[in-house]
Formats: sequence, structure tokens, C-alpha cells
Amino acid sequence: MKITSFLMFAEPEKLQYPYIESIKSLASFSDAIIINFASSMNPDYRLFEKESHDKLLDLKKQYQDNVDIKIIYNEKWPNMYKLKYEDFRLNIQDGLDICDSGWFLKCDGDNIFQDFAADQMRDFLKSLHEKQHCVSFPRINVINRQKFCLNFSQEDSKITRLNKPLTDIYALNIDLLRLSSINFEVSKDPHAWGKVSFQNDVNHLYVTNTNLMPVNYDATFFTKERLIDFWKKTHEAYETSLTRKNHTIGMSDVEIINEYVNYRRRKSVGLIDISHPSYVINKIDNMSPDQWGYDNFANNL
Repeated sequence: MKITSFLMFAEPEKLQYPYIESIKSLASFSDAIIINFASSMNPDYRLFEKESHDKLLDLKKQYQDNVDIKIIYNEKWPNMYKLKYEDFRLNIQDGLDICDSGWFLKCDGDNIFQDFAADQMRDFLKSLHEKQHCVSFPRINVINRQKFCLNFSQEDSKITRLNKPLTDIYALNIDLLRLSSINFEVSKDPHAWGKVSFQNDVNHLYVTNTNLMPVNYDATFFTKERLIDFWKKTHEAYETSLTRKNHTIGMSDVEIINEYVNYRRRKSVGLIDISHPSYVINKIDNMSPDQWGYDNFANNL
């Protein structure tokens, strides 16, 4: 049984994501890792991304005996925030089309699987290989370096999520989907944002074992300037794709930060007691107060 993990990267160094740590966590249980790497015909852009590209090549060499790391060079991405949803969808579809068997695990470059996954993930997916078409992996959100929360309640996961769409992190059982003659593709609906649509009903499992949930470091290492830019451009990309007006236009930096703090307060419920994955400990230990995950810029979350 093969596990192929998939990631997309655009300007990972500039965007301050723990992408190297994410790849290392996936390498602990994957047979192959497909990386859709944003590149450009612009030589200035290529020079800027040389650091991240060199790091990816080093990882590819480091793991060559155990994990097949494939890099797809995507010329469509001069800037990740200028992508239309159709471009984003096709980037994931490109990775999915390469996966010919086993499980296809769609991940995010700011998510890191816990140490337990190295020992448990293969057995877990193997146990589902003949009966589940897809599996959703809820994430554990990092509030700051000392606090974590589930991105949904455990009660919700048991009762109301059984027939809901996929989460952002999901695994597709390519073998069983084809055996069941179920057509599938990355959804063309921007409201689904990178999830997969199925032609027929599927057996869909939501993971409730927190050991197998990835930890979400989406803004943990952001500086204040990066956070402001991230929040403004995220609204620009998301609301434009839904043909809505970007409501952050005209907001001051203070208002942007306050909105993000309130957004995270709404999501910071259901505290959970875990430890940071070993892959990211060094980055956590070397954090400074000018990074969001240190103490949330002195806000009380």
C-alpha cells in the first residue's frame, strides 16, 4: 500500500511557513511526496526563490533512498494571491493525476504531523484500504507557543460531521475509488476551495484520534508586517474568487490586526493538551516577541 503526499508552495521563504518541517513530517510515513512548486519565467523571481528551491533539492537528495520526492515546476504562479480559483484547483489536480495507486494525501505546507503519525499513519490507512474511499484529517490549531485548540469540537466530529464535505487535509483511496468506478476531481466550486467532488456517494471517515491530526502553524511564525499583508491578501484572494468586495480595503494596520485577533479568538475554543512535533521544536524554541505565535503580539488569546 502506497502513500503519496501532496503539497503546494509559492514563495515559502518570504511567506514564513515551516515548509521544510512539514515535508520532514510527511517523509516519516510517506512513500512519495509531490511538491507543486511555484516558479516563474521571471529571472528575478527565480533568484528570490533560489533559497527555498535549494532546500527542496537538498531534501530530495537526503530522502532519496526512502521517499520519492517529485517537484512539479508550476509556471502559472507569479504571485499566489493573484491566482484565480481555477488555477488553484488545477494545481492540486496536477498532483492528483500523477498519483496512480494507494492513498493520495493532500496537505498544506504550514501543517506538520505529530510524531505519532510516523508509527501510526500507515497502519491506520492500511486498516481502511478496503472500505473507506476518503478520510478527513481535522487540524489542531496553534494559538501560540503554549496553547493549542481543535478546529472543531469532538462532539461535533462524532455527530454532525459524518456527511459534511472534506476538510482541507484529506486522503483519497485511489485504489478503492477506481475499483468502485467512482469518478472524482478537485471541485470546480470555489466555495469548496481545493476539496474533491465525487460522482457518487462515498464512504467518508472523519478522524477523531488527535494523534493523527496535523498541527496547523498557519501564522505562527509571522511578523506583524507579514500578518497584516497576509490577512489583507487572503481576503483579496478569497472574496474576489466569490465575487465579493474585499472588506479590508481602507482598513488601517491596527484595524487589520484587531480583526485578525478577533477572528482567532472565535476559533480558539476547545483547548487541547499536546506537544509540538519534534520537527518544529527548534523553530519554536527560537521564536521572538515579534512573531505572532510567541504571545500573539501581547493580545490575550
